[in-house]
Amino acid sequence: MIITSRYFIFTYLGKDPLTLLEAPKNLSTDDLVKYNKFISSVQTIYTSQEANGLIPTFYKTNNVPDPNSSLKTLETNKSYYVIMNGNSTYPVNVLAVGGLVSSSGSTQCLVPQSPTISFPAPSFSLEGEANHYQYLTISFGQLSVGTRYRYTIGNFQSNWPVKILPKEGVFTPQATSESINAYLMFAPTLIAEDCPDCFTNYNLDPDYREPYGQNNLYSILQVSIVAEPYDVCVPITDTIFVRCKSCLPKRVESYPIVKFVDAPKKTLTSDCAYASLPVIVSCSSFDKGKPYKYTFSLDNSKSTITPSSGIIGFGDGVGQIGALININNTSPVIAKIEVTAQDGSNKTTTDFLTVECTDCI
Repeated sequence: MIITSRYFIFTYLGKDPLTLLEAPKNLSTDDLVKYNKFISSVQTIYTSQEANGLIPTFYKTNNVPDPNSSLKTLETNKSYYVIMNGNSTYPVNVLAVGGLVSSSGSTQCLVPQSPTISFPAPSFSLEGEANHYQYLTISFGQLSVGTRYRYTIGNFQSNWPVKILPKEGVFTPQATSESINAYLMFAPTLIAEDCPDCFTNYNLDPDYREPYGQNNLYSILQVSIVAEPYDVCVPITDTIFVRCKSCLPKRVESYPIVKFVDAPKKTLTSDCAYASLPVIVSCSSFDKGKPYKYTFSLDNSKSTITPSSGIIGFGDGVGQIGALININNTSPVIAKIEVTAQDGSNKTTTDFLTVECTDCI
């Protein structure tokens, strides 16, 4: 268990609990050095929220573990979010008391080294009206060529509902590094009526209606990657902080709603790798009879979608938009639709669809 950045998520894999307020008994000299570096480098540690709504937290006062911390030990197979001191040097080892837990099976993890995760920046700040989504490139390094890897992208903590696409995927690298593309979008409305299951859980900031509350919406994304066999190899995780500074659209209650019928993911087989297939977008809450411009876009230049744009309007405020997508043997493909009102208000709404071919590549 190695911490490689200031904001980090890890799963504690020691056989015995790791005490945080004082060093465990009977440590070797080397283990005591590891423990002391870990404790001195840590600023705060959080774990999952409990049923009573509280989040157990370890913290320090004057750089000394505070005995009033509600999180006092790290437990086996539990995940923790850690914030390190600003002057910490990496990597920082998390001591596994009693050794690492072992798998109950005989299968071994054969990859020679753990993969790495990196982002273009440690954090992003979305600022300005309707600038409520972010395109992310996530890079994986130290991969074993020909080994199958699985990645997941989730929301570790947020105070507003967010949509993440894709949420998971698998790949077999042909080189020691690989990059994937993903989207994060802060929901235009508090209640995401168009697709509740598409949005993550969140702990709402009670001051979200105030200007300073709208200026401090955030999401901490957790990215994990693990090699096959997934239940034996240890997953590697990292986090990225995304802040929304008054980035939501104004008057969101009157915004139109668009949703890919197949969202969040459409799965194809290899016989569809070069076929033109229909995608349908459901439209609702449009201003009756008013024109809107729609635009489709894809996250790569090889795949195509036709038509890519057009003008639509619905007499009763509801309807559908249709298009043909050809992934051209590329997987996964992220399709985005953006609809903008043409009445001068420039009200804009978006949705995303992941198209994945199970055996194309």
